[in-house]
Amino acid sequence: RHDQRVREIDDTYLRSLIVARLPNDGDGIAVAATADGATAVWTHGSVNGHPVDNTTLMYGASLAKQIVGLLVAVAVDDHRLQFDARIRDYMPALPAWLRPVQIVHLLHHTAGLPNVTDSIAGIARDNQAVVDRLREAPPTSNPPGTAYAYSNTGYVLLAEALANAYQEPIGSLAARTVFVHLGMTDTRLGGPAAASSRPNPPGTIGDGGLWTTIDDLN
Repeated sequence: RHDQRVREIDDTYLRSLIVARLPNDGDGIAVAATADGATAVWTHGSVNGHPVDNTTLMYGASLAKQIVGLLVAVAVDDHRLQFDARIRDYMPALPAWLRPVQIVHLLHHTAGLPNVTDSIAGIARDNQAVVDRLREAPPTSNPPGTAYAYSNTGYVLLAEALANAYQEPIGSLAARTVFVHLGMTDTRLGGPAAASSRPNPPGTIGDGGLWTTIDDLN
């Protein structure tokens, strides 16, 4: 909302609302906002016993999807992937009912995949667990390209397709093709948790798995 009442709310009140939503007293959070070339940063709490600042490595969750989308674009430019190629061209072990699903469907969340990353089914420990669940899952009623449904599963598959296309782990691929060129020296995709978190972040990469800092994101 951008009405006058919202604009009149002072920073102290907004910050108190954010802190109130943290699951535990003292949990760390970092917020940055950029406008007209200037960046304002607010931090609160601590991570692993250290006060949060601009360089604190924190979980970026679904921001990873933007990195994966960029990596797909790079792979298409490198002739490693094609937007209209089928995901089973890069992951032939996927079940046959996924044969019509294309890379572009996964990018746009229109692949019609079952939600096998739902925490109700138990948080998947890694990407292989997601693939294993897909092998056991029945297809949905939505043919690819016919309906939008936000899909963590689809971005796990994109990460695996990229790793297979380059024969390189997705983490090192992201580091050498994206992070190093953007000066994101502390950011990584995948790897062990860098900060205590409740609940712990899932171990999947592509839908999540991004660890980054305020300075790197700026």
